Amino acid sequence: LVGTLVGFWDEAGSNISFTNDILDFVPSLSPDSASTLLREVSEKKSVLSAKLYSELEKRSDGDQEVSAYPNTVKKVFCKVLSALEIGFLLKGGVEDSGLGEAMTLFEKCIPLYHGYDERENTIVDPLVVLISRQVWWESKKGSGNMKRVMHCIMKMLAHFQTGVRISPFNSNMLLSLALLYGHLGVSDLCSECFWKLDIKYIQLETIGGHMLLPYLTSAGNEREASKFCDKLVNFQEDHDRNAGDTFVMTFDQGTYLESIDFNGLRSRLSNSLVRYSVSVERSIVRILQKGVQGLTQLETILEQECRELKTLIEGSPLLEGCDKLHHNMDLSVRPEWAPPQGNGTSAPHGVLTWWDSLKEGNGESSSQSIGNCWWEKVNAANSLTSENACAYRAEYRKSVVARYAQVQAFGCILSTERSGLELHVETMATNLGLALGEGFADLSQLLVERLPEGTAERKLQVLSLSVFVVTSLFFALGGDGGNIAKFEEGLEILGKNFEHVLETVFAPKGVLPSPSEVFFGGAGVLTVSTYVREVVSWSS
Repeated sequence: LVGTLVGFWDEAGSNISFTNDILDFVPSLSPDSASTLLREVSEKKSVLSAKLYSELEKRSDGDQEVSAYPNTVKKVFCKVLSALEIGFLLKGGVEDSGLGEAMTLFEKCIPLYHGYDERENTIVDPLVVLISRQVWWESKKGSGNMKRVMHCIMKMLAHFQTGVRISPFNSNMLLSLALLYGHLGVSDLCSECFWKLDIKYIQLETIGGHMLLPYLTSAGNEREASKFCDKLVNFQEDHDRNAGDTFVMTFDQGTYLESIDFNGLRSRLSNSLVRYSVSVERSIVRILQKGVQGLTQLETILEQECRELKTLIEGSPLLEGCDKLHHNMDLSVRPEWAPPQGNGTSAPHGVLTWWDSLKEGNGESSSQSIGNCWWEKVNAANSLTSENACAYRAEYRKSVVARYAQVQAFGCILSTERSGLELHVETMATNLGLALGEGFADLSQLLVERLPEGTAERKLQVLSLSVFVVTSLFFALGGDGGNIAKFEEGLEILGKNFEHVLETVFAPKGVLPSPSEVFFGGAGVLTVSTYVREVVSWSS
């Protein structure tokens, strides 16, 4: 196998797809075979690197067009790059995986960018992505050391900014940069990178639902979140209006295969989990925006949003949890350092889960071998054999149902008809994994301070739920079966929860931390989260 791989690298190492072609074979190598492969490729790479640097020095004029470099130079570069990728795959980030060599190669090969149109992908672009992956796996040497992790995140940010400055429309670099900005709470720059790719139509659903929206809501950027939600909902509504005419037209013209394909697309869009998710988040954003305009405005928008959401979701596959739901997410665009979060994929707390996972030792990605992430497979979100994919879909659906129940609970609070509030609260609890029992018998489960450290998103979920539980108990006091003792117990728990969150989320006396504390430690994303605003808004 080693001989075959070396021969394949000799023949096809300059192909862009080379690394993907050998990805399935590398994990099967024994340690001795891996060492042999690494040694043989490294020896040949050293010769090629010297040849490449020599050719680049001969053509050191920075204004040269890329056409001035012969194809042999470009092929040599690609072979050196593929050799570095082999080394990275084999070393697994445990020892020096060639980061310094990759950085040197990038600096010397910047002239290869000259002459390209800025919208073209260049042969050097994959090197920037490789460097960022090497930096990320360097951070795993200090598992759980947040200072080291943050240092590596800043290095990744600098590398991607450099790459985007030279090649401003490369999709891999722009999406990775958007993710980094999003995790750091810099939502305007996250949105700017995303829209720079001119993403529209179906890509709003397949990419935007998990690559943009959660980062906008986590940072409280309701303006940009509303803009994205409106674009996606408008696309879906336009498709619904025109779907019938288009289907009939393809049938009348006798293009029956197109009719079948189009009908399949229509089904995937109409029963899309992303569609339900974005509709729910759009309603919450609108409610929060109107909330600052006064109670009358809030009651009007709540009634409208609850009615529209109920029409869309009641009786849908979302609540039934059946196989008719379609998962149109393209997860393959996510890098290995940003695994998809099923719990809160479009909601704010999905981002907090990522930060929590870093504090616990770099989270899910720590269990993945390099280049072997389940979400990088084609149509990974719909896999029936992957346990990770099945868990992702289940968590995603439960998260959306819980958020939908939250909107309906909002409506009950400001409505004269409050009989459904307890049902909505129980639906939220069930889908968040909290068994409250009949009549909220298990209030003690809602104590935030009992949760382990590093579960910021979980604490916010429980705090939000405790607000609704106490509200429901308060309303019950006005009717039959009101239990003043249970209400007082719930009120005491709610007070403890708020005290705990104030101590762990805010600085002393409720003052927000400084910007440096906000964005360079992870907890800051929590501080400015829409999730916190939801809790504070509705607790009053």
